[in-house]
Amino acid sequence: MVRTTSVFSFRDTIGNGVGAHLHGPRGSSAVHHHNVAIAFKQDCDFRGRPIRFADIAAHYVRYELGDQSKVMIPRSHTTVSNYKRNLSKRIVPRWGKKPALSITTLDIENWLLSLRKEGLANQTCARLKAIMSLVYAHA
Repeated sequence: MVRTTSVFSFRDTIGNGVGAHLHGPRGSSAVHHHNVAIAFKQDCDFRGRPIRFADIAAHYVRYELGDQSKVMIPRSHTTVSNYKRNLSKRIVPRWGKKPALSITTLDIENWLLSLRKEGLANQTCARLKAIMSLVYAHA
């Protein structure tokens, strides 16, 4: 039996950064990610502009936080609503217009530090960081 491998990669429109490489035998989670990536490319036309963080976040909300009956490991209603709220109130307003590949770890750390100085709890900052990580992992 021959096992084939799915591979997906994308570059921003400038062509200076690789967004993701997914490898894996058919039937693995890499195939799921490959299918999501194809759907992502069909949902949005990024010709002529870099992929913004808001585009990736909107895709994450649609495919990962949408109908939980269609996902392999469903999230609770509370988790879904909390993720959506954090994305819409804090993360997307801050990072939405920036090209996704231009956001650095240092940018995120400085933002979280400023939120901490504004009085947000460590746990809240950690949650925001985790949600951003999930959005990037989805891409």
